[in-house]
Amino acid sequence: MTSFLHRYTRGDHESVWRELRALGPVPPRLRADVTAVADATMQRVARHIARITAALPHLGFIPEATLPLHRPPTPTDHTELDTLTHEIGPLPAALASCLRHIGAVSLLGDWPPSTSTTTLPLPAPRTPHTPTPSTSPT
Repeated sequence: MTSFLHRYTRGDHESVWRELRALGPVPPRLRADVTAVADATMQRVARHIARITAALPHLGFIPEATLPLHRPPTPTDHTELDTLTHEIGPLPAALASCLRHIGAVSLLGDWPPSTSTTTLPLPAPRTPHTPTPSTSPT
């Protein structure tokens, strides 16, 4: 059987996570593989978050002044996570990896007023007499 991590790193993200969710409680024999997939996933997420939060101010986003957009986890965060795990037992793999690799993210803020507007077309409002694909005559 190919490891979940091997499949995940080859791009089979959705199938791997679908199978991991279907496992329910992780059997001890799979714990290291599941943790490795969770770590790989959250490292990927952390790279995207860093890229997005670095770009937002250049696109005109005005972040909330009191919070950074992204603060990677610190050694103190890792120590607190280890303490929590020791006190209450293991956290779900995805949650533990998220706390270990992503850190704090705050997308609170605003965009400056724009002089141009972009209007997206809205669908026509539905009425009780508007046919739907399932009720349209063929």
